[in-house]
Amino acid sequence: VEVVQGGVYLRTAAVGAHRGWLAVEAAPDRAALRATVSASLRDGLMPIVARVRRLFDLDAEPGAIAAHLARDPRLAAHVRARPGLRVAGAFEPFEAAARAVLGQQVSLAAARTLAGRLAARLGEPVATPHAGLTHVFPTAERVARGADGLARALGVPSRRAETLAAIARALAR
Repeated sequence: VEVVQGGVYLRTAAVGAHRGWLAVEAAPDRAALRATVSASLRDGLMPIVARVRRLFDLDAEPGAIAAHLARDPRLAAHVRARPGLRVAGAFEPFEAAARAVLGQQVSLAAARTLAGRLAARLGEPVATPHAGLTHVFPTAERVARGADGLARALGVPSRRAETLAAIARALAR
C-alpha cells in the first residue's frame, strides 16, 4: 500500500472506480511538497489532493500551534527543539482505524506486517511501476464482507479481528 524510497513517499490510491499510485517528496527548496499522481487517477485529482493535505497535515498553522503550546512550561522546550513538527495523518479514515486496531500491543514493524497482510488478503491489486506497491488498502465494505477467518489469516487474536470487523461493518453502514 505504501513505501518510502529515497525520501519519496509512494502509495496506492483508489478514488471511485479509479486505481493508481502517487508519489510525494519535498520540493528542492524544502519549503513545499511536490506530488506526482498516476494518470489513472486524474479524474480523482481533487480528492487525492485533499487526502494528501490530510496525510501531511498541510492545513495546520505551525506558527499558531507553536505559539499556543509554547505557553505551557512543560512543552516550551519541546516546541523550540522541533519547530513545525506535525502529527502524522492518514490517507483514509478507515485505513487509520484499521491500522490503530492492528497496531495494538505489537511493534511498529509488526503493525506494518499486519496491515500488509490485510491489504494482500482484501485489498484490490493495482499495477504500478513501483516495487512494493501492489494493492490498494481495502475499504470498510470489503473488510466487512471478508471478516470470516480474518484472525487466522492475519495472525491476530480473535478479539482484535472482531474489533476490526465491527468497525468495518459500522463504517460500511
